[in-house]
Amino acid sequence: MWYLASVKGWRKQWISLGYWLGTRKKDGTCRSIIILFAFHHYRDIVWQSARDCKFLRDNKLRFTEALSPEDMVAGEKLWPVVKKARDEGKKASFHGSFALIDRKRFEYASVK
Repeated sequence: MWYLASVKGWRKQWISLGYWLGTRKKDGTCRSIIILFAFHHYRDIVWQSARDCKFLRDNKLRFTEALSPEDMVAGEKLWPVVKKARDEGKKASFHGSFALIDRKRFEYASVK
């Protein structure tokens, strides 16, 4: 794991499983890779260090979290609310099945 070797305190034991999704792409773009970390603590360390990683930015790579089908439905419903808030200059983010807008939590069920 090219990037992970640069994370402070990195050990191979942090990863339980890692594999590529799908077949190799002919256009040369990267395939998605699923990584299952041994503990959430290790995942959090990697995610934190990925924020300011020049290597990932230069190679247009990123870490994302695989969402459950329920969270995907919630995200599709909440995303317009988050986008509108950002356009209005508010601090807004999306976290699985809920959104935070100016530190106020919006649940999937509360959005019309």
